[in-house]
Amino acid sequence: MAIAAERFQYGYTDPILSPLKTELPQRSSYQIEGQNIPEQSIYESYDPLVEAGYLQKNEQLTPAQRNYYIHESIQSYVEEFVAKVPYKELSGILKDDGTFEVMGMDVGQMYESAAARAGYGSREHEEKIGYQAVRAQIDQGNNRVLWVSPPKIADYGFVFTFTVGEHDPELGGRPLKETLLRYDEDMHTLETSKDKYDYFSQEFGDSSSMQSATSYKPFLERPIGYQYDGHDDMDAVRRYLGISPEDIQKSQYVKDVIMPKVQPFVTKYQTLMSELLDLDLTYPSARRSELEAEMKLYIGAIHNSAKLMMGEANSPQNREQLEDMQLLRLTQSRANYDGEWLYMAAAQMAARESLVIRGGSNCPVTGLGAASMLSNFVGMGGSMESGLQLLGLPEKQFDYKEDPNLCRCKRGSGPHFHCPGKKEGKSCKHPIVVGKGIKSCPQCGEGKRC
Repeated sequence: MAIAAERFQYGYTDPILSPLKTELPQRSSYQIEGQNIPEQSIYESYDPLVEAGYLQKNEQLTPAQRNYYIHESIQSYVEEFVAKVPYKELSGILKDDGTFEVMGMDVGQMYESAAARAGYGSREHEEKIGYQAVRAQIDQGNNRVLWVSPPKIADYGFVFTFTVGEHDPELGGRPLKETLLRYDEDMHTLETSKDKYDYFSQEFGDSSSMQSATSYKPFLERPIGYQYDGHDDMDAVRRYLGISPEDIQKSQYVKDVIMPKVQPFVTKYQTLMSELLDLDLTYPSARRSELEAEMKLYIGAIHNSAKLMMGEANSPQNREQLEDMQLLRLTQSRANYDGEWLYMAAAQMAARESLVIRGGSNCPVTGLGAASMLSNFVGMGGSMESGLQLLGLPEKQFDYKEDPNLCRCKRGSGPHFHCPGKKEGKSCKHPIVVGKGIKSCPQCGEGKRC
């Protein structure tokens, strides 16, 4: 593997002792049809420190649950930013104690909090009732639930799909997936939502109809539950909502092919995260910097490995690609007993090409980064469903400054939220104006918020 060895030797010597080799200019751009499309470091969208901060706040997670969420978070990143899958899927656990958890968040508690703030008769109150109906469908033995949510904050609605797996003793519950699927509809009508609900009810439910509905309430209160094995039903739901067969296949390719091949990198990242979580993340120690740099190395390796495999699936291979694919195959077999090989392989894959994404976001919006964003959004007074809808939209399709849940009090110079951090033991509540690229509170230093 002469080419591969040469690239390793000259392109990436020691990313731990020289952590800046994993860093790139934060933004550049490239031309496409006369437009400047922003280019930015992958670590703007997948930041190990943001992930670690969120995990530290969720001390209730067992090591197995934590590793499950890290794996799912990385998979979500690969699907969104490498495979370009146009919908978002969140992972969770229906725990043995009854907690309905998504990415470490107690979803039931979040719906309860939003409903209590908004009051009886509000949409948030109806969303809580709908969530309880989703739970009831699962408790009755169904492993699939479709929940149609008519437009709320703009001219689109969502179908939230829930799939629940078999009990996993290590997780202490049943793994679940929640997928956010958007459809267009004028927010002043319900006709499209009626048609969507009736189609799903005919195909999977009890053939009940929503044609007489005059508000969003019956849609939220009557999710459609059923039993199914395999993924053909979810593929059919996505196709009906306009997701192409090619995009569905890309998502399955990530799960079935890419993730198993990069698992050695994922496992090492999980091990490093466990050590990082034992440190004080607010103190910039040398060991924290070393761990952060090495974790970025493995995320970079996963990113470029996934890009290589997506290319392998779509085009003929050259010599360099064939050598790197052979390296990944060898890494799968040697990773368990050869740590030096794993490190070398990760360094080589991370150096394979620039670690950038095009048209990315300013915030960590996948996996646990998305969970952190959603938790903060609801904590600031937003509703659970509005937060999920924001996560389900590509950034270019939603102007966050127009979000009706943002605060517009006189303390801020524009639409803003109040910092959830603490200063000297007291809530900070400094106004953070959205759209300004602010990554840490200037008053208390609370890190990376959207």
